[in-house]
Amino acid sequence: SKATVSVLNCFLRTLPHHIHTPSLAMGGSTGHVVAGFLASVVSAFLHLALSDGRSVVVTRAESEEAIAAALGPKYGVGVFHDARGFRWGEEEHGVYACDEKRRLGKTAVAFALVALVANAGLVLVHLVGAQRGGRVLGLVGVAGHAVSAVALSVVLGAATALYDREYCGSAVKEHFQLSYGVGFVVAGIVVAAASAGALVALGALKGAEEGPAGEASEEEEEAPANVGKSEPFADAASPAAGAPTGDEE
Repeated sequence: SKATVSVLNCFLRTLPHHIHTPSLAMGGSTGHVVAGFLASVVSAFLHLALSDGRSVVVTRAESEEAIAAALGPKYGVGVFHDARGFRWGEEEHGVYACDEKRRLGKTAVAFALVALVANAGLVLVHLVGAQRGGRVLGLVGVAGHAVSAVALSVVLGAATALYDREYCGSAVKEHFQLSYGVGFVVAGIVVAAASAGALVALGALKGAEEGPAGEASEEEEEAPANVGKSEPFADAASPAAGAPTGDEE
């Protein structure tokens, strides 16, 4: 009947608008959420390592008595300062008693601060990216995590050299052992690489015009033209053009 044909044609007109496909914005937003969370974790770890005076090395058990007599009990050295609060260059005893050691320590501090600032900024970038998306914010995020990974790699290299090598006639490892800070730095490098990978894998680098969302938009644009070209049910139900009707006969 004509009523059935009309209903079917209305359904065909509206069908493309109800087809749901995954959205690029959804994928990009997920990438920013994951990377932002990881950046906040790295920031927290770096803040802890910088504020703790025992985060890099602590006194070995066999050297505790001798070190305690000279530098105090439970002595250790953190990224930013030692257990007594002295920063690199403010003291000339213990780990600080050598220009080469102080130079490596200052290098580690400088790049640890770079990584801290980078990750704090990344948290803000990903908060905005989760709401707005876009290629630019995705690229900024990947670049920021790359900066964090490079800075933390420099920190790791400086800390390893300071610990293993002999400077001014002694090596730090003779009387000290590594603390949790080095593990934090290694984890930070891995997390930075994983965050950049998450941004790429979850579509944060794609513009709004690309991907599944873009394809859906093209279908929606073509839908009115297709509907306007023909209505198959109307053609099938209507008499052929030019054919005589019962009245004409």
